[in-house]
Amino acid sequence: VQLTSTSRRIPATACNPVASCGPKDGPRILLTAHIDAKKNTPGALDNATGVAVLLAIAEHLQGFVPSLRIEFVAFNGEDYYAVPGQLLYLRQLGDRMADIELVINLDGAGCKDAGIEYSFYNSSEELEQRVQKAFSQQPEATVGSPWPQGDHSMFAMAGRPAVAVTSSNFAWLCQEITHTPKDNLDLVDAETLVRTAASLAQLVQQIA
Repeated sequence: VQLTSTSRRIPATACNPVASCGPKDGPRILLTAHIDAKKNTPGALDNATGVAVLLAIAEHLQGFVPSLRIEFVAFNGEDYYAVPGQLLYLRQLGDRMADIELVINLDGAGCKDAGIEYSFYNSSEELEQRVQKAFSQQPEATVGSPWPQGDHSMFAMAGRPAVAVTSSNFAWLCQEITHTPKDNLDLVDAETLVRTAASLAQLVQQIA
């Protein structure tokens, strides 16, 4: 068997849009979603819905004055080789990893005919109770199993508390939909995204 891979590196320049509010230094909450998508896919669930929820949370928090720093980080590179945007953020973060009180990562959320699923990493019982309370008005939201295929993992591996938010049919999406032309807006339940943004904004206000 002979296999030939015809490929090349294409240099490019990009950035991670980051917005923040609250104290400049000290403990922080990160709200994250990746903004890139694989070539030849609309990227509706992977990950336009995550970005939409990120923006909606920011809108909910207009006028809120937090005691902790809140950062909205749109990572650029999750679906491409060597996750360049994520590695850039870690380099810029430097030795301040311990300042991160919580990471909330949005990826694959809001699929039609599926619920919202959230999973915990390095979380305390108190944090888990707060998250469950925030989602208590959203009956389609349930606790799911941890999964590593997202931007929360690099923080979880560093020992920081994280919550990953996705759709309850995440495994099926990975097998059949993501990274394909089928990942289009017909699969998106906008009302679920609206409720998820409200739940997470409430959670952030309680913690920050």
